[in-house]
Amino acid sequence: MDGLGQMVGYAFGAGRAADRVARYEFHRARHVRPDERRELWPA
Repeated sequence: MDGLGQMVGYAFGAGRAADRVARYEFHRARHVRPDERRELWPA
């Protein structure tokens, strides 16, 4: 799957991938289920 992703990236370019990854990294808590948030970041 990794090789396939690389092939598609080379063929079609990166597009907005960097923006999407940055958005995920900066707002990681939005993408984690509530029960996992409690385990990762206890109050």
